[in-house]
Amino acid sequence: MNYDEFVRRWDRHGVKDDPLVQVISKHTQAEGAEAGWWASRIHSHAFMFGYEVYSRSKDINALVTLDRAVRDIQKVLDDDAMTSLAFKQLLSELGIIYEEEILKHRHIETVHDGDEDSLSNAGGDFTHDMRLLYLLEERANSIRTGIKRTISFIEESPLERVSASKINERGISLVDAARFIWCLATDKEAPSKDLNPASKFGEFLADVFAAIGETTDPRSTFRAWARERGDWSLDPPE
Repeated sequence: MNYDEFVRRWDRHGVKDDPLVQVISKHTQAEGAEAGWWASRIHSHAFMFGYEVYSRSKDINALVTLDRAVRDIQKVLDDDAMTSLAFKQLLSELGIIYEEEILKHRHIETVHDGDEDSLSNAGGDFTHDMRLLYLLEERANSIRTGIKRTISFIEESPLERVSASKINERGISLVDAARFIWCLATDKEAPSKDLNPASKFGEFLADVFAAIGETTDPRSTFRAWARERGDWSLDPPE
């Protein structure tokens, strides 16, 4: 969504009492839709398009487990690991389960909507899960190749960390977005090495954290941003 589209939507549906909009208006010259626009950029950067890292052990272990699972399923489907009669029975059971789920869903709709005729339309497509099995068999090699490439990418990525559990990704994203918005909305530089909480930007960042509900200490989080993200500073938020 571009700025003009945002303004049109803001005029009709803008959340004027958004705490973050009030923070933007308090610390910059922006008001109304303009403040809403800056606030929306911070929201999206913190919750949707913000800073993320790979957790090496967690991610690679999960991908290796997934690769083994796909390999095992592929082996069962490729190597006639069961008799054709057993496979047919499996497909039959999948069809029955699918029909049971459809009937249950339609029963819930009947109870809530009072549609007594909906049960007469119940029925399952037993080929649905069967197609998934055959598709998995057909695409297994491609899936496993994709998994291996993902592992290699993670191992070589500058965003790879031994563990991401102690990295406050949302807080770092908030610092990143707040710095960018501050520079644009005030035409002033934001700090890049450390944060003075008593500075104008320090007060702005503290208010941004409070408005978003980020409970970590702004200065500590800023220092974490400087370690993790400082070299990439002022990349525009999505």
